[in-house]
Amino acid sequence: MDTLHLDSSAEAGQRGPPQQVPLSQLPIKGALSPFGRRRAVNTDVLINWLQGARSGPVDRVDCCFLLRITCKYWYDGVPRMFRFGSFGLMGQEMRTNLVPVQARGARLCRRHILGALGAPFVTPALAWEQFLNNGAVSLPDDHSLPLEWSDSEHVAWKSSIPGYGQSSAVVHGETVFASGVEGASKESVLLTSFDIRTGTARWTCRRDSTQRIKDSEMVSKAAPTPAADGSAVYAFFETGDVLAADHDGQVLWERRLTEEFGPFGGRHGIGSSLRLCRTGVLVLVAHDGPSYLICLDRQTGETVWKTDRPKGVSWSTPAIARHQGRELVLVSAGKRLEAYDAADGGALWTLDGVDGAFIASPSPVPGGALIGSSSKGRSAAIRFGETAASTPRILWRPDEASSYFSSPLSHAGRVYMVNKAGVAFCLDSHSGEELWHARLNGQCWATAVGLRDRVYFFGVE
Repeated sequence: MDTLHLDSSAEAGQRGPPQQVPLSQLPIKGALSPFGRRRAVNTDVLINWLQGARSGPVDRVDCCFLLRITCKYWYDGVPRMFRFGSFGLMGQEMRTNLVPVQARGARLCRRHILGALGAPFVTPALAWEQFLNNGAVSLPDDHSLPLEWSDSEHVAWKSSIPGYGQSSAVVHGETVFASGVEGASKESVLLTSFDIRTGTARWTCRRDSTQRIKDSEMVSKAAPTPAADGSAVYAFFETGDVLAADHDGQVLWERRLTEEFGPFGGRHGIGSSLRLCRTGVLVLVAHDGPSYLICLDRQTGETVWKTDRPKGVSWSTPAIARHQGRELVLVSAGKRLEAYDAADGGALWTLDGVDGAFIASPSPVPGGALIGSSSKGRSAAIRFGETAASTPRILWRPDEASSYFSSPLSHAGRVYMVNKAGVAFCLDSHSGEELWHARLNGQCWATAVGLRDRVYFFGVE
């Protein structure tokens, strides 16, 4: 039976038993209206109902159009919450003390870089120096994110990006860096710098590409995300070009991997992003031809080490895990998880049985990692062994959940995955037990972000 759950807890985290009220007792026609597959909320009707239910003043109601409708209201100045949904789902959710949120927003133009969190939120303190900042992101509690944004709402600035890029922007200090490609056969690779406070473009570095690839919607377009540190920004492209530029846009060094080690194969191009480690800059080349993991010196671009790998396509990005005083490079590729020593590239161990783990990237967690697979029941949570060279053990596998495009997120004692169809799963981080699942509004290619009692899912549309 559909019910309304009234949560009597205050925002301080004290949780009382939820009051369950049949939805039939609500003024449904006035409170809920069709909104696509979802339901929209008339806040005036709900305020009137809440005042009657509480026998007291309700200051205001904040409504979110969510996986299930969730509203936050203020009663005598105390923030409280209620939720709409089926009893089974919401009964599980009340135990998790977590609200799944899908932020609303109009489609944002990909060829613009957006300060889409609004002026109060875009600050140099929010460092984002590489892909997923080396793991799916659970933000600190002192950060703030809006619940809604569009081309005009909660946008601090918007700037055009030269060329076209499927990569993420990265942030170091007060500078944003974005990559792109240009031309019918990707004749040029580009790297552009922006001021994080104003969005003003500072410089664009444009270089001739090495391997010419016909522009197509089926082949990656500057998909690898750059990486930045205090000295330089590093960029990698599906054309085989790797370059480093200082923060003034002067090229420090370049490498042409396709000239050195052979052209890249595969139907959809290269998608693995750069990863920084203590030893240098890591580049994963996993394709239909000779594959390898290479570490380049940050200052000179020279090869620190190169480890050949089995032939096979993977669009995942290596992750750095620290265990027993060593940096482990985790590579998720096809049917296995591989670990290498970041200091010298030596193979440490291989864990088989993670079929379909070639799109989502590993998400390091204390003492282990989450491995996302596109195949149902093949994702895994692993625990590292006694030594860095010890093969890890699998703690649990979810029965139904899979992680297709996006990487698993660990946040507030829960693990979140989104499958190919756009169904989000919430799992208990200790046991892997499914707590709930819900269909989002379309596919999610980007990885979710967690902040306090919310999880933000970013859809394709």
